[in-house]
Amino acid sequence: VGKPAIYLYPEKDMNVNVRLDLNGRITIVEPEYDGEWNVFVQSNGLIDNRYTHLYYEYIPFKELEASSNGWIVEYKNLESWFNKNLLEIGLNEQEIYDFKDYWMEKLIPANYYEIRLIEASYLKENMKVIALQCCYCILR
Repeated sequence: VGKPAIYLYPEKDMNVNVRLDLNGRITIVEPEYDGEWNVFVQSNGLIDNRYTHLYYEYIPFKELEASSNGWIVEYKNLESWFNKNLLEIGLNEQEIYDFKDYWMEKLIPANYYEIRLIEASYLKENMKVIALQCCYCILR
């Protein structure tokens, strides 16, 4: 699973502990993760004065379950599709920038891409994020 990103938006600057409960094996993390992240988060979402989000990749033990609904997008239209639709889905400017920065480099030119969202039930069962302090936590 490439680039699940965790954005934290506390009401005030605070230390936050975040744990992953994954049905899979973590392959990449940033910042360092030793069973949990213990980070200082500013109310604007900046983590440890350096990161916009917590980042990891992992290999799931259970196959991803994507929605049966989705979009077919021509490669040449991907960036403009992301700009429009990610905003409609609820991502903010920073989250859209991070998403495009990662995926536009990874997605090789092709005629079309099929885009589908991961089912919420799959996320709940296989990719849980546990924030141990009270703050608004978003997994993108």
